[in-house]
Amino acid sequence: MNGRELATLVLRNIGEDEDTVTYGEYADRIYAALNEAYQQACAFRYRPRKKVEILPQEESVISLDSLPEDYYAPHSITDGQGYGVMFAWEPDGLRLGRKCDVVTLDYIYRPPVLDEDVTPVLPPVFHTALADYAAFRIMIPGGKQSQARADLFYANYQRVMVQLTPMGDACTFVNRYR
Repeated sequence: MNGRELATLVLRNIGEDEDTVTYGEYADRIYAALNEAYQQACAFRYRPRKKVEILPQEESVISLDSLPEDYYAPHSITDGQGYGVMFAWEPDGLRLGRKCDVVTLDYIYRPPVLDEDVTPVLPPVFHTALADYAAFRIMIPGGKQSQARADLFYANYQRVMVQLTPMGDACTFVNRYR
C-alpha cells in the first residue's frame, strides 16, 4: 500500500467519504499521524538496515560527514574480508578498534517520509496498523463515542505492532505461544 491507499483506508476507518474534497480536508492530519506511527515503528521496532562501503580517515575514524544522509544508528562494521570491527562512539564520529582500508557499515536508516507515492518499508502485513493509528489520532479529540472507537483502533495497532521484529532478524522469538 502506498501513502494514498493508506490515507483512503484511514478515511474509511473514521467513517468519512473518500472523495477528493474530504481527502483534502484531512490530508495533513492523516499524513502527520501516519508518519508518526511509521517513523516510530521503524526507529524502535523494525529498524530497517542498509550497507555502505566507507573509507576511514587516517586515525581510523569514520567522520559524521562521511555517513549517509539517512543514517540513524550503526548496526555493525566489517572489514574487507568480512570480519567484524569493534567501534566506539566519539564526538567526531565512529572510532574503529583497528586500522582498515575499507569498511562496510551496516546501519539502521531513517526511511523517507510517507506521502501519496511512498510505500512503507515495513512488511505489508503491518500497513493497516499504520492506518489504525492514524484513525486513532484523528478520532481521539472527538466525543465519547468517537473516543471509544478510537481506543479500538489503538488497541488493534498495538496488537499488530507487537509482532513486528527487526529487519533481517530471523533469530528473534516473538511471544506466539498461547
